[in-house]
Order: sequence, then structure tokens, then C-alpha cells
Amino acid sequence: MARRSSRGWIEPVESAERRKPYRITDAGRSALSEKTWRRRYGEEVADLVEARPARVRTVLDQRARRQQAEDNQRRGGQG
Repeated sequence: MARRSSRGWIEPVESAERRKPYRITDAGRSALSEKTWRRRYGEEVADLVEARPARVRTVLDQRARRQQAEDNQRRGGQG
């Protein structure tokens, strides 16, 4: 928990209870979604990059698809 807190991924939430709840910050969500995305699509993207040189359009398409998947996950979709 201390490492996540020092990276700014979580922050404490006020609580009258004995437990110490935390909430995930925007930076934490970003870090988690990046890892999730890489785990899910990283190998496939690496294969594509090796198969042919990356063009600007290809890079922009991949970025747009990644953003779309993240947006879908935030809305509760499958991504």
C-alpha cells in the first residue's frame, strides 16, 4: 500500500471506522489500465510491429483503439 500511495495511485479516504479505506486516483486508474491493456494486447501489437514497419496512421489507429477500449471499460463494457 505504501508504494501505491507514494506513486500517487491511491489516497486515503476519511473514515470513522477502524479500517483505513483508500480510493484509486486518476493516476492509479491510468497505471492499472496500461498494465491491463499491455497484458491483453501487448503480444499482438508486438507481432504487428515486427511484421511490418509502423506507419503514422497505424500508430494513431492503435492509440484510438486503445482509448476506445479504455472508455468501454470505464462504462462497464468488455473493452
